[in-house]
Amino acid sequence: MNKGFLAMLVISISSHFAMAAAQTPPDSLSKFYFKASAGYGLGINGTLVENADKNGNVTNTFSKLGTGFGFSVAAGYQWLPHLGFEVGLGYFMGMQTNLLSSYDATETTNGSLFQMVPSIVFSTKLGRLQPYLKTGLIMALPEVYGEDIQYDRSNPNQTIVTDSKFKYYNGLALGVHTALGCNLPLMDNRFSLFAEVSLNDIGYVPDRIMIYAQTVNGVDDYSQMTTSDKEGIFRRTLSLNNSSNSDKPTDLSQTLIPFSSLAFNIGLKWNLGRLSLPISDARKEDPFYVRLQVGYGFAGNGDIYYDNQESAHDLQTTYFSGGTGLNIGLGVGYMLNENLGFDLGGNYALGAPLKTQMGVTMPNANPLIFPNEPITSLNGDMLQLNPAVVFATHIQQFKPYARLGMLIGSGEINSVYDFTLPNQFGGHYNDAYKFYGGVSLGYNAVLGIAYPIHKNIDVYADATFNNIYFSPTNGEIVSTHTYPSAGTSRETINFEYSYNNSAQQYNYGNGQTASPIVFSFNTIVASVGIRVWY
Repeated sequence: MNKGFLAMLVISISSHFAMAAAQTPPDSLSKFYFKASAGYGLGINGTLVENADKNGNVTNTFSKLGTGFGFSVAAGYQWLPHLGFEVGLGYFMGMQTNLLSSYDATETTNGSLFQMVPSIVFSTKLGRLQPYLKTGLIMALPEVYGEDIQYDRSNPNQTIVTDSKFKYYNGLALGVHTALGCNLPLMDNRFSLFAEVSLNDIGYVPDRIMIYAQTVNGVDDYSQMTTSDKEGIFRRTLSLNNSSNSDKPTDLSQTLIPFSSLAFNIGLKWNLGRLSLPISDARKEDPFYVRLQVGYGFAGNGDIYYDNQESAHDLQTTYFSGGTGLNIGLGVGYMLNENLGFDLGGNYALGAPLKTQMGVTMPNANPLIFPNEPITSLNGDMLQLNPAVVFATHIQQFKPYARLGMLIGSGEINSVYDFTLPNQFGGHYNDAYKFYGGVSLGYNAVLGIAYPIHKNIDVYADATFNNIYFSPTNGEIVSTHTYPSAGTSRETINFEYSYNNSAQQYNYGNGQTASPIVFSFNTIVASVGIRVWY
């Protein structure tokens, strides 16, 4: 639903631009431009990987496929002096990243993708400089290559036992692209140099995986592998009762591979005409505003959970975001001129609970021991501070705008794990978890339109794309169940990225150390609000 909403929003606005462009006079050819750029991206929002050595030293790192080089070309149309439309084509070549590195195994991956990015571009002018903000939809065709090496644990020289090379492929990846940049005009505005910082929130759910080479003890083993050994198909709904067939690919549960990045790009822009942006006069009477809004968030590139709530024989893929649900926002802003300003917002995301039922996945499990399958309930909330830059323009009475901002959040996740066993095995369990502490950092992009209902009052509707993750520093577990000798117990947990687990004392209440967990608060929020100017 979230991807469909995003696609409909961008396509509908793009169609409106295209119809308007078709009605412009023949001399509008001078409003077209072309761009070419290159840059380097730093991966963000990677997969958290735990690695341990023989001495119990544990380290946690992020595997980030978004690190690498990017190249793109684009064509655009400056529909209005401060509003345009652009379509880019690009190629991203990712650097190798370690997904696993321990004394008995290593796994490395790298990815690439071809992408098309239709965007809406807001711009203004400050002296000779022409700042701009663009927001659009990423549609990409990725491929991910990897190598998995298993070592002989008993050999201190790490003799390789198995070496497998594989790739993830097929499937369309969707995401959100936002860039903040600046043009420096050259040669009568016909050419411009530009530099920009872009944020790309993109997740890839592959259709297939294939092992294309494998050796065991240095000997080629690929020819001995069956089709089910070499190939896999990822399913949104996975049947647990399927009998294995060596001549067919293995069915697997879906996985999400993040390609998100923070990229720095430089390039050259060629205007077909000598288009020059007018300088906007600063607001004289009402440069300040206050806004209040309410909306509902849909899960973006969230965490994957598996669920067999509808059928004990099928496993469903479910996406969870702590920000899914009611969102309330309050902000103040100041416009430097008609097209550029700043906004300071505060948001509260009250997440709706997600229930998943995960339990016995083996058809022949003893129903006397596992009569009821465990149910997990998750919900989160987060307070966010949101400083942002604002670009705006007007189309008759309508006032389109875009914002790009930083998110600084304080969140909490609550979870309940509920299941029942026969009395001799413990009876009814109801375990409550609370995760809290730490500061979350992220960003968001907003695309909206306002309409005045009074001289100093606007109503507006917008779509906000939030990219923020919550990694709590503390956890607390409260377990209550009917087992007579257990009662209620409390355990506190401190999450650390590096620690030694050989020294842990596993007793309740001692403040245990554990590897961190990361919860997604990524959302697409549809909001309506009111804005009052002063």
